[in-house]
Amino acid sequence: MLRNFRNSRNTTCPDCKEKGIIICDTSEGTQICNGCGMVVESKILSEEQEWRNFQNDGQSKNTDRNRVGEVSDIWLENNLTSTTFIKSSKKLQHLNMMTQINKNDQTLISAFNILKLICDTFFLRSNVIERAKEITKELQNRINNLNMLAVVYLACREAGHIKSIKELITFDRSYKEKDLGKTINKLKKVLPSRAFVYNENISHLIYSLSNRLQLSIDLIEAIEYVVKKASTLITTSHRLNSLCGGSIHLIVELNTNEEKNMKLPNLSQIATVCGVTTNTLKTTFKELLNAAEYIIPKYYLSEDNPKLSMLKQKYLSEDKRKKN
Repeated sequence: MLRNFRNSRNTTCPDCKEKGIIICDTSEGTQICNGCGMVVESKILSEEQEWRNFQNDGQSKNTDRNRVGEVSDIWLENNLTSTTFIKSSKKLQHLNMMTQINKNDQTLISAFNILKLICDTFFLRSNVIERAKEITKELQNRINNLNMLAVVYLACREAGHIKSIKELITFDRSYKEKDLGKTINKLKKVLPSRAFVYNENISHLIYSLSNRLQLSIDLIEAIEYVVKKASTLITTSHRLNSLCGGSIHLIVELNTNEEKNMKLPNLSQIATVCGVTTNTLKTTFKELLNAAEYIIPKYYLSEDNPKLSMLKQKYLSEDKRKKN
């Protein structure tokens, strides 16, 4: 009777005990002691992988030691093992793909191929690819290079591997940064749960930028609070640096007091440290200021602190006058 290889493997020789080392010969199905030569087990069943590939019959070089076809993808509806044909039979491969894979899976497979090219280009990790596939399945047939770049942008943010729009657009030079930004905003509206995900990397960035600006711990905690709240409420596309810069500028403005003589960074200093232009910083700041009641800590909203209303009157009223 054959015995299971994994469960019945002997570790010591019954004759020479611990002096001998048991060697497993999977081709013969035996276990032999290298010390005394005793056959410890004569009939074992090996459950190791059988290195057999029908694709490479008759080919002695570059043998692909693979027992079965491609690994099944959990994101596909027809999540079954695939059938592999010999390389010369392209018609059979095409016929098998058309009969076994439904239309939804065909669309997803083409989208996943684009995702793989993008992720390979930017050396992204497997966790980013998996998140991108999850987002792609929610898109419902919105498959093209621009949408896939937007998906990778959102997946990178969720996985904590930040990629800027300027970096991603190098994958396909036919698109502009504005095109990708608009597509990202559209996806955020279609998938509101994916609009923005706060992660630990953002917290590290806030502390890094704030320390370079020599801000106190109290201000840093307030800035982190603003970024965390703004990330869930504001759906427009912002670079991470511009969102952090706008939040820093907002908290600095709320704490600017001529009587206290506090040395706080000005707009240009914040823009330089965060790596954004002053115009971008102003735009982000005004957008955050407009939603200040929902994103700033409560102690800035007290009646004893009229600074918020003064800032709104100063910056937001000017915009209204210009529009009128």
